Amino acid sequence: MREFWKSLRYLVLLYLVFLFAYASHPDIIASSRMSGIESGTILSDDILKIFALLFVMCLNIRSFLKSGVIVSSLVLFFIIIVFFMLVVSRYDKFTMLGDLRSIAICLVSVMIGWQLGVSERKMHFLLLFYALCIGYVTYMQVATNVGGFEIADNYLTDNKNSLGSMLSTGIFCLLFLQANSRGSFFKRLLLVMLMLFFFTLLLTIRARTAAVAFALLFLYFYYQRYRRKGTFLLFFLGMIILVSVALIVFPLARDFIRDSFVQNYEGGDITSGRMERNIAGLKFLSEHLFAGELEAEGNYAWIHNYPLNKWCGFGLFFSIPIMLYYFVTLFTTLVRSSRMGTSNIFNAGYFALLIPFVISMAEPTYPFGPGTATVFNFILFGVALRDTWNNRLA
Repeated sequence: MREFWKSLRYLVLLYLVFLFAYASHPDIIASSRMSGIESGTILSDDILKIFALLFVMCLNIRSFLKSGVIVSSLVLFFIIIVFFMLVVSRYDKFTMLGDLRSIAICLVSVMIGWQLGVSERKMHFLLLFYALCIGYVTYMQVATNVGGFEIADNYLTDNKNSLGSMLSTGIFCLLFLQANSRGSFFKRLLLVMLMLFFFTLLLTIRARTAAVAFALLFLYFYYQRYRRKGTFLLFFLGMIILVSVALIVFPLARDFIRDSFVQNYEGGDITSGRMERNIAGLKFLSEHLFAGELEAEGNYAWIHNYPLNKWCGFGLFFSIPIMLYYFVTLFTTLVRSSRMGTSNIFNAGYFALLIPFVISMAEPTYPFGPGTATVFNFILFGVALRDTWNNRLA
């Protein structure tokens, strides 16, 4: 009966992953906008229902309390609720409610991952299935909205940032599978080709921050993989030489990458105004350290940096529990990814969660959103936590 329940949860998870991806399909986006839905899609309610169903199927409080990470996260979440009530009572503002919801979804995702109990074979398939679903939908976005593999002056892809984050995660899933594959040379080569194809899609939709996040995670992954053997420097130099030669031999690839990052920004601000907004935010914060926008209106555009965004929005004091949750989760991810290594497929979650944290340096809602864009990363994180706990007891 227990194995049947695990299999049923796994099937529900696969369906949820499919919905995550298909919600960004151009046909679904078009139907949603024609229906008058400006935020989210016609699948948003279904995603929420399946997500809630999966959590109920995984609900086991006694099991959750075995994880020190989940317990500490629950404590911090309770403190965030207390601070939310303080903000409401003192300033009559509900601006922290959105953060409560986003963090709650991510915390529930970790709990789901903790309780899934997937086998190694199912974990391999889950990573591959996620990558293929996101890759297919991104291809359809490129074929429908962009018209092919060309760099447009304007951003033509729907939900570009969310799709970019998910595709970056999907490419990393392929990287983890390829690095730990025990299959034939052809299978490993196929995974490499898929990675290159999906990264080309990432550049085509101009998800620049997501592309940088994957590149940094790629280096970090192989640093952790080869540092104990003392061969990372050789690997790094080899990659620089290989990429340099490829860009020289294939100038079209060089121009494609350059245009993805700087086209329509020549001589302008490649950060799309982010730096200017950050400077304005820092100036505002210096004048309203305690409560930020809770006590004074900020005269600047929306800041695309998560920590600075929260400090300006709630001040240094009222943002304390949110930033504690942010930095504790980041610290846990960094420590675990460094200690647990790259050879265990279940450790993929420790690395995958770093992608939304890197993106959070240039986006206002990451790593806890927007919507369900980072839910899979937190589910993988929960899976990794459970496997580490199981191995400790073995």
